[in-house]
Amino acid sequence: MAGIHPYQRTGAESERMTMQTYTMTNEFHGTTATVRVADDGTISKDAYRRARRKLCGISGCRCFGSSASGKSVLPLLQAEDTGDGRVRLNFDA
Repeated sequence: MAGIHPYQRTGAESERMTMQTYTMTNEFHGTTATVRVADDGTISKDAYRRARRKLCGISGCRCFGSSASGKSVLPLLQAEDTGDGRVRLNFDA
């Protein structure tokens, strides 16, 4: 029997949830990453890691610490762990 993914919403909760896409651009490297953001502003930790790696996969690079990466990556950089396997992006950044 197939189980329910731990972050899969079911029933009435899934009907209320909407997903929006958000595309970030690292202007320093010229790379982009698109994530699907839940209506509560969260993405999975895996999506968070994939987006960071896609925007800059260079070990030791400090592009995220400078303004050269651009403002569209700020919600990802200032994200907070929700403690349940998800990460809340900070769109107020």
